[in-house]
Amino acid sequence: MRVLLTTKSGRKSLIAPTGVVFERHRRGAGWASESEGLDELVRGVRPQVCLFGHHHTRLDAEIDGVPCLGINKAPHPGRLVAIDIGDRRQGMRVMAEWPRKPDQPA
Repeated sequence: MRVLLTTKSGRKSLIAPTGVVFERHRRGAGWASESEGLDELVRGVRPQVCLFGHHHTRLDAEIDGVPCLGINKAPHPGRLVAIDIGDRRQGMRVMAEWPRKPDQPA
């Protein structure tokens, strides 16, 4: 199993793969990450999942078929995420998140 995990290491290091679009961002809705390198790493390594964060929102993205999950910051919804990683045919699925979003069923 291959999992790629990145963390935010400073204000200038967004650590979201290039092109990942944020619905909400301080630079405006629909802003796309401009971090260089992580997208190339994902394409080269082809992990089963790429986890990145923390960001001020929980988001899902995909790079060349690799599912990428952006993890929220504490104490907001989506700061803890349980995932099940199957084989490449089954893919990855989010089993649960905590804390839940107000509109998310228990």
